[in-house]
Amino acid sequence: MADLLLPASIWWPGASAGPSNGVLTGTQSPALPLRYWGFDATNAERIFCSGIVVPANYASGGTLTVLWQCNATAANSVVWGAQVSAVTSGDTDTPLEHAWSTQATTTSAANTTEARRLVASSAISLNMDSAAAGDLISFCLERVAANGSDTVTVDAEFLGAIFTYS
Repeated sequence: MADLLLPASIWWPGASAGPSNGVLTGTQSPALPLRYWGFDATNAERIFCSGIVVPANYASGGTLTVLWQCNATAANSVVWGAQVSAVTSGDTDTPLEHAWSTQATTTSAANTTEARRLVASSAISLNMDSAAAGDLISFCLERVAANGSDTVTVDAEFLGAIFTYS
């Protein structure tokens, strides 16, 4: 197993339906700046991470663990959904035209202790779109607010994700 960290700073919103973004500042000296994407509880919002080359040691599989927090104390759960697009050199379509895999989801409980306490979601088992070492892959991440299991009523702040593969 190997991990690839995908911090919030390398994700971007699409042409529409993007979450808010910003930088939180820590209280210690020196103050840590922390970039986030704030997914609200009612709208379908997506961010994208593109231009990732599948590592040479990739053999199979893929999961995405979402690192997130609530912007206020909250109970209940958030549903995260992820899709992959893998393009091989010589494909008949371009990275901008390539179809996305079927969305895979996970339901992750909020930390009820205090606002902005880090939560690592359970891993989303990705549909890897026949990815192979050397392919160019992109990720699409969404808070699936319309899912009945997404019941957190405040913003879910995305801090990054960990792509795990074997």
